Amino acid sequence: MSFWKNFVTLQNIKATDDCDKIRLEFTREIELKKAGFAAKGITLMKSEIESAEKEFEIRLKVGGGR
Repeated sequence: MSFWKNFVTLQNIKATDDCDKIRLEFTREIELKKAGFAAKGITLMKSEIESAEKEFEIRLKVGGGR
C-alpha cells in the first residue's frame, strides 16, 4: 500500500469561495489518484484518504469556500 500525500486542491482552497467547485476538484483529485495507483497495481491507503478528507473539511471551514 502506498500514498502520494500532496493534494493540489488542499493547497488552493484559499483561492476560491466556490464551495461546490472546490469539492468537485477535491473529489476528482482523489479519483485520479486512485486510478493512477490502480494502473500501477498499487493499493491506495484508505486511512490517508480519510485523513485528507478531514483536512479538506477543516480547511474549507477555516480558509475559504464557505
